[in-house]
Amino acid sequence: MIQRIQSLYLLVAELLVGCLFIKPFAKLVDKGGSEYTTDMLAVNRLGANSQLLQSNTLLTILGGAILILILLTIFRYKNRKNQQKLALIGLLGCLVANGSMFLQVRSLSEQLSGISTFTLIFVFPIIAAVFILMAIKGIRKDDALVRSVDRIR
Repeated sequence: MIQRIQSLYLLVAELLVGCLFIKPFAKLVDKGGSEYTTDMLAVNRLGANSQLLQSNTLLTILGGAILILILLTIFRYKNRKNQQKLALIGLLGCLVANGSMFLQVRSLSEQLSGISTFTLIFVFPIIAAVFILMAIKGIRKDDALVRSVDRIR
């Protein structure tokens, strides 16, 4: 139900997680001066001889699962308890995704003996987790409102 504020919060979280597939969340430069970018799909070498360095299969699966989970959460508005549980799982998934993104970039910079810099996209899962947390709060508020109306009858 799109009128509820928690649905809008979940939609924003969906868009933020979806942006991870479009833009790179980290850039790396090795000792030789070669530049690399990493996103949810792969690690790519930039420049004249651009190539795919490594595929991020686990991050891709995790990101896709989070996207599907948040979308399911939006449409589970009739069962608020179930919606709340799915939102909590999505919140944990966003935090796990951010941690694994950090670990992957750190590991890659050690492998290449280079310097890594994170882009603004890197914090999108954390911002999405905040929006999911606000959605959980809205779901609880809705549940309390429905319970109070049931007591009046």
